[in-house]
Amino acid sequence: FNAPSILSGTVLDKETIAGLEFLRENSSTADNVLADPVYGHAVAFVSQRKVLSDLMVEYANEFKLMDSYRFLLESDYSVLSKYSISYVLNKPDKINRNAWQLYELEGRSRIEFDKLDKIFSNKSLFIHSVRK
Repeated sequence: FNAPSILSGTVLDKETIAGLEFLRENSSTADNVLADPVYGHAVAFVSQRKVLSDLMVEYANEFKLMDSYRFLLESDYSVLSKYSISYVLNKPDKINRNAWQLYELEGRSRIEFDKLDKIFSNKSLFIHSVRK
């Protein structure tokens, strides 16, 4: 029986946990991760990696949150170099604009980044590696 895990009020399904464990096992502790901000806590604790923004903490940096969303929504690749991002973690088809509501994408069925290499994919998460 595989029950979902709860981390800081967020339910993580087994596919999400598999992606977070993959990131932990296939990246360095020196790597920076741009994740959908609602997954910031999970990346920090399950993957044990530095994350650009974390929507589950009261001290989340407003500019880093805005930059995270700018990359996820607009594919603004300058955000990746600004923060020395090594990996991007996102849901395949939705963005969490706040901790309680998913943002439906208009005109896009998948969140893909043509200048990044997809290294993990399942129904819950995509993980992309930033090309050096």
